[in-house]
Amino acid sequence: MEELFDEWMERLPEGKDEALVARVAEAFGRDPSPRLVRLLARIEKGAEDGEGPLHLAPPSLWALDAPNLFEAALGHPLRVIAGLTGSLPIGSDIGGRDHFVRVDPDRDEVALYDPAIGELERVADSLASFAGLLRFQRLWAALEEAGTVDTEDAIDGEVDLASPELAEVRALLETLDGHLHLPDPDDTDITTDDAELLLGLLGEPREAPCALADDFRPMEPLLVLLTRGGYAPAPEPSGDPSLARLVSAYFHLDDAAFEAERVKHADHPARVVRDAATFLGELVAGNRPAYSELPIYRSWVKSGGSPKGSSKAPKELLELVPEDRRPAQLTNPDAWDQVTYKFYSEKDFERMLTCAEISTALRPGHYYGWMQKGIALQSFERYEEALDAYHQALCHPGHTNVLANIAITWVDLDQPDTVRAVLDRLPPAARDDYTSTIDELKPFAR
Repeated sequence: MEELFDEWMERLPEGKDEALVARVAEAFGRDPSPRLVRLLARIEKGAEDGEGPLHLAPPSLWALDAPNLFEAALGHPLRVIAGLTGSLPIGSDIGGRDHFVRVDPDRDEVALYDPAIGELERVADSLASFAGLLRFQRLWAALEEAGTVDTEDAIDGEVDLASPELAEVRALLETLDGHLHLPDPDDTDITTDDAELLLGLLGEPREAPCALADDFRPMEPLLVLLTRGGYAPAPEPSGDPSLARLVSAYFHLDDAAFEAERVKHADHPARVVRDAATFLGELVAGNRPAYSELPIYRSWVKSGGSPKGSSKAPKELLELVPEDRRPAQLTNPDAWDQVTYKFYSEKDFERMLTCAEISTALRPGHYYGWMQKGIALQSFERYEEALDAYHQALCHPGHTNVLANIAITWVDLDQPDTVRAVLDRLPPAARDDYTSTIDELKPFAR
């Protein structure tokens, strides 16, 4: 496996910046792995992986000579994710998705973050395995260009790996099996570009362990505030949850709990954690403008974020849905989400609400059911309950549509300043899209 990493390094331009490695170690409070040190030296000036898809760029957060690293990270999703997850963004693929590597002397797992979805998904158990994946991509592209293979046939399982022309591919796949994460595209919204192809070739591949993404849980709306709409996961229990604890204590408006966390982490070995303790301490002291002034966020954090389910039992809810409209799999939340959407398209908001409540009961940790519940409640002008549902949706990686629906709710409540504040938390492109296509939001176009 190591030779695959060595080959990748040979493809990248020479370069060396020991100061950059030192800054990474200072920021995270631990050294990067030897492989990550070698990669950092190669990409310090910025580089592209030859014919491969990975566009490498310097890890800008840790190269900044900012007085306060945490303050410099605010408003930039990748930097916030890096700080919260103890990982380093190393570059993006052609689809604009970002690769993160764990900063740890003994582990350099690789995960993929999709800003359009807001989820972090594991890719490879090490940088060496990741280099092998890039090698496969280059090798397969060359074979397809030569007419030796066809990707669609391979996805359908119709390529014979025993063929002499595919000997190199076969050997590489045997090496990588058990070191990559290849979820079924039907089961996830984020995966590597070649996952479907690799599944077709490998059949039932062995899974790679990768705690970088596995041990993450969705954070609270504070990440929406910090990333202006770029949703992100937070670590627990792997990595260092110190930063997550500090930020969570601040946004839960519990000054005593925050002060305890601030004092505990004032001398933390990671500079980004120390800087967060300083910066957030100044916020609490009133020496800086607050980041969380909106009533919608304050009401959520004061509630503790506990889900508010239906007062009806699941069996009672089921009886409210006609038998011929129930999904075949009564315990499948995705199936209930589809039924919910069908009732929405029919403007049958009563049954839409019922199905959304079933979905959230089956899977409270997913944004879609909560968002659909909010839409149904909003149609009945039950605005406070709708906002509660939307806030629950914000607790989980999802879509910027949630913020758009919150903005529309505040339009209905005739609160234009709050509408603008919510819209300002959207990425600029999403804000412009919503304010140009949604009638209620058009008056707020910039």
